[in-house]
Amino acid sequence: MTTGLDGLNRSDIKITDDSPETVLAATIADYESRTGKKLQPAHIERLLINTYAYRETLLRQQINEAYRQQHVRYATGLMLDLCGDDVNTPRLQASAARCSIPALKKWLQSDEPSRTQYLQLQLLEAKGLFKQPVRWKTMDNSFIGLDATAVTAIALQIMDNEQADFANAERHRAAMLKADNPLDYDYSGGWTANYATATER
Repeated sequence: MTTGLDGLNRSDIKITDDSPETVLAATIADYESRTGKKLQPAHIERLLINTYAYRETLLRQQINEAYRQQHVRYATGLMLDLCGDDVNTPRLQASAARCSIPALKKWLQSDEPSRTQYLQLQLLEAKGLFKQPVRWKTMDNSFIGLDATAVTAIALQIMDNEQADFANAERHRAAMLKADNPLDYDYSGGWTANYATATER
C-alpha cells in the first residue's frame, strides 16, 4: 500500500519555513514597518539584519530537525532509540552470526576474532606459508582441519550471507514504511539461517 508520505523528501518535513531568503525578507519587512525607513542593500542596518536572519535561519532548521526526530521514519541515532523505547521496542544490538559452510557440512564461528583468524590464514596462504590444515573447533564441538580451500569457502559464505541479509533488511524496511501499522510489521522472514534456529529443527 502506498501513502502520501512515499514521495516526501526528508527536507519536506518541517513545521516552520527555514529558507534563508524567507527569513531575511521577513526581517527586512519587519524593520521597515517599525521604522518607516526603506532599506537599501548598502545601509549599515543590513549588516545587523543579515546576521540576525542567519542566526534565525539556523534556529528554524534546528526546530525542524527536532520535529523530524520525533517520527520513526526520520529519526536517527539516539532519537531513533528513544522512539523505539516509547513502544518498548529496543534497538537490536549487533552480533556476529554463525555461518553454515555447505562444503564442510559444519557450522563455524563468524564473530570478529574468528574473522581475524580466517584473514590471517588467507594471508599465510597468499605468502605460501599455509603448509598444513589448522585444527578448528566447530559449533557442534567437533573438530575439523581447515585448509586453504576451506578458509576461502568460509570467507565467501560469510560475504554471501551478509549481502543477503542486507538486501532482506532493505526489503523489510521498505515494506514496514508502507505498512498501515508499522509497529505490528513482521520482519522475521527471509534472514539467513543461524546456528540456534538450525539446531531447533
